[in-house]
Amino acid sequence: LFGLSLQNDIAFALTFSNSKNEPINYEFGSGVKVPVTGNGSSVTTINPSIQYSLSSKVSMQLFYKYISTKPTGTSVTTVPRSSNEGGLNIRITIQ
Repeated sequence: LFGLSLQNDIAFALTFSNSKNEPINYEFGSGVKVPVTGNGSSVTTINPSIQYSLSSKVSMQLFYKYISTKPTGTSVTTVPRSSNEGGLNIRITIQ
C-alpha cells in the first residue's frame, strides 16, 4: 500500500450450533404406559467473528453472537426468546 510492506493477518471464524431437547415422560402405576411429551426446547446459536492483526503488537476482533430458544411440541413452560451480543476487542501489547 503506497510502497509500504504491511504484515497484517485476518482470520474469520463461524460457529453454528443447533440442539434439541425433547423429553418424554411415562406415567407408571396407572396401568397404561402412554408417553407424555415433556417441556422441550430447541436452541440455535450462531457465532461469527473476525480477527485482524494490524501489527505484531496491535490486533482487534469483531464478534457477534445470536441465541434463539424455541419451545418444541406442546411445551407451555418454555417461552420463545432470543438474545444478541456483539462487541469489539482491541489488544495492544506493551513490552
